[in-house]
Amino acid sequence: MTPRRIGIPRALYFYEFHPLWGTFFRSLGHEVVFSPETTRSILAAGVKGCVHDVCLPVKTAYGHVAHLRTEVDYLFLPRMMSMRKGTYVCPKIVAFPDLVLNLMEDLPEILDPEIDLRRGKTQEKALHAAGRRLGASRGALRSAYRAATAAQGALESSLIAGSLSGLQNPVGCETGETVRPARRARSSGSRSGRTVGILGRPYTLFDGRLSFRLLERLAAAGISVLTPQTVPTPVADHQVSHLPLDLYWTLVAETVGVARHWLRESRVDGIIFLISFECGPDSLIKVLLEDELKHFPGVPYSTFLLDEHFAEAGFMTRIEAFLDVLEGAAESRGAAR
Repeated sequence: MTPRRIGIPRALYFYEFHPLWGTFFRSLGHEVVFSPETTRSILAAGVKGCVHDVCLPVKTAYGHVAHLRTEVDYLFLPRMMSMRKGTYVCPKIVAFPDLVLNLMEDLPEILDPEIDLRRGKTQEKALHAAGRRLGASRGALRSAYRAATAAQGALESSLIAGSLSGLQNPVGCETGETVRPARRARSSGSRSGRTVGILGRPYTLFDGRLSFRLLERLAAAGISVLTPQTVPTPVADHQVSHLPLDLYWTLVAETVGVARHWLRESRVDGIIFLISFECGPDSLIKVLLEDELKHFPGVPYSTFLLDEHFAEAGFMTRIEAFLDVLEGAAESRGAAR
């Protein structure tokens, strides 16, 4: 089997599964090339080259593919249909490999196995299919997948323990253009000890350019941060099992379940929800969250709507305003006692 360069865009489900995918191909003897952190040029290429009626994360992913396409022998673009039984992934992400194939020229070979847990098409089967196209034997595939699941398990365990470093700084990723350090939100000693839950999709939360490094800014302001990745899936599932409707989209169920857990267990002093413009499922989450938050009037809540036109100055203003409201709510609770 000839070693190949396998390109994996640092976008979409990369943030959740980069240990699984990267370790699998490395264990087969191939070189794995992750695209760099999102930069202004990568984002601009995605906005210019992709179709207009998709969300910012999909446009960003398109830019990452454009960056990688001349540097690798294969691109790994799995068709993410369903990541949990009973739910589907957003159709714009389902269609992403086809967007690339139809809009982009001079592509290397595409590895696009389907992952659809509704029909038993697991990550293991998808990676085995990709590995067979690269000429791997059955034994090599089994061994590579064992190593991959161990790496993925280590990431998931660290997340449950509260460490986000595996998502913010994925092992083996190359660095891209220099990204300016995050400008700090105004610090206040009275904010120390406050906890804010940040909701959103992993490919928005952990992409420093799309999120304007929100997690770092809050930490620099003395705020403790929680994200959905720190809540075990069964806990989030339990919180939505009592709702009188089926949550069709995978990340809708996860996000609403996490928020209900935080609120009902008094884990957070406030919540910020990062929404991508053009995202239908995010708009549904927003309605469900606002309905839930009616029962918790003392918990400040804000939504940040992200698109390619959103500027850092406006983002900083929103953060400062939210922190002021957070501080005021804490003072009100203290006075009430």
